Amino acid sequence: MEITLGCCTSEERVDFIEFQKLGTIAAIKVLSLRLHRKYLAKILSSVSDELNLMKEMKYKKIMKKYVSRGNFVFYAQSISTATIISLEILSSLAFSGEMENNNSLSNDSSTNKIIIERGFPVRTKCLFMNVSTSSYLTISFVQSIQLISTAFGNVGMDIFFFNLSMLVCGQLEILYEEISQFEGTIDVKETKLKIIELIKRHQLLWEEAQFLEKTFNLMILMQLVVNITGICSYGIQCLANMQIYGLLGGIKSIFASELLMVQLFLYSFAGENLSSRIMKLSFAIYQISWYNLPKKLSQDLYFILMITEKPFTLTAGKMFPMNMKTFSSILKATFSFFSLLRLMYHV
Repeated sequence: MEITLGCCTSEERVDFIEFQKLGTIAAIKVLSLRLHRKYLAKILSSVSDELNLMKEMKYKKIMKKYVSRGNFVFYAQSISTATIISLEILSSLAFSGEMENNNSLSNDSSTNKIIIERGFPVRTKCLFMNVSTSSYLTISFVQSIQLISTAFGNVGMDIFFFNLSMLVCGQLEILYEEISQFEGTIDVKETKLKIIELIKRHQLLWEEAQFLEKTFNLMILMQLVVNITGICSYGIQCLANMQIYGLLGGIKSIFASELLMVQLFLYSFAGENLSSRIMKLSFAIYQISWYNLPKKLSQDLYFILMITEKPFTLTAGKMFPMNMKTFSSILKATFSFFSLLRLMYHV
């Protein structure tokens, strides 16, 4: 509605469109987690059981390493998002109303009224131009809540996914260490029980990785589309502002594009780690002295090897693999797009 009123700048139009897209995908992310809550409950339950039963210190260190990665992303994303939202809200809420300016130079000592334009967190200044002061405060409060929920709805889901994937990666790393250190014993029955335990744990972790894929693949596809189109929009805005205002005019657009890139990097990094950890298990099984085991036990190990040979890939809507190769391709395409725009705008 603000755009159709025609009193906003081109930069504000881009911000409105991107805010609408982010608000939509934030709602979809929350609904998606709600629909797949059974999968997420199984992952969290498995991780909780693993941590409670873990006794060896080296395994605790492995899990702590992956938890630390998740914590770093949590604090970095939360603090940066909170800072940006706070600045956005405070900068938009300008003083409102009327101020009296007594003109002492005038013979009739007339009083001039200076009207200060009201600002809103979502910058809908035309739509709510003539509302009362109480309505202005109410609208500003509601829009502040809307801005906060949209930002943390997006960033919060990204953090949640990244932490879940790191926990699964930690479990896969521990299983890799256990398989690498596996040695058969004289007692065939005891050896068979160990192999069965490894097979069950591997099957459980494989299912957890598949749960992540089923829960987040559609969400990642939408995030990919929203972020790439947003980067293109901010790229055009950046070069247009730089042509008018110089280098400082493009800082905001560059910063917004970098934030969108960070989101894609988190998904790509998580997908790359999950794929590589699952692939490492096949090398660990191959290094076991299976040739020294009885024939029946060596055949049991073959079942794990068959499953690990299946490549796991975190995808965006079952169409695009989310890994570092995809992220590098997005970066290359983005820089090519900016180079083309620079030639068009002669910046």
